[in-house]
Amino acid sequence: MDADADTIKRHVADCAIDIVQLHGQESPEYLQSLRSVFSGSALLFIKAFSIAHDKDLRRTAAYEGIADYFLFDTKTPLPGGSGMKFDWSVLSAYTGRTPFLLSGGIGPDDAPRVRSFKHEKLAGIDLNSRFETAPAMKDADRLPRFLSQL
Repeated sequence: MDADADTIKRHVADCAIDIVQLHGQESPEYLQSLRSVFSGSALLFIKAFSIAHDKDLRRTAAYEGIADYFLFDTKTPLPGGSGMKFDWSVLSAYTGRTPFLLSGGIGPDDAPRVRSFKHEKLAGIDLNSRFETAPAMKDADRLPRFLSQL
């Protein structure tokens, strides 16, 4: 969250990263400057937004044409992913051009909920802490089982 450009450059180089997710208070100008730093590369950028109400979606407009994807997550008092669910029906108000990833406490039992969510700009889902055996350790059995249900 809110990493400086040098830190991002180092991680992209050291870890052969293809996609950078910005989950902090990064401005559109900052994201544009990152795109310039990595111009000529195939690196993609996801800008995360905390969503509770349709008015929260207005912030995405400034990032249109700059971010490759948006990630819509649960709005909470603390920054970053919380693992808490939110009412995805609020996303029906999203009319932007940028495709988005669905997040917000998606767990192993949520396949029917994910399957029933429809939006023309839905590009994928973000699966995180509820699919881990320990922090940053994905459960190699739980993930494919979940994905086969979609």
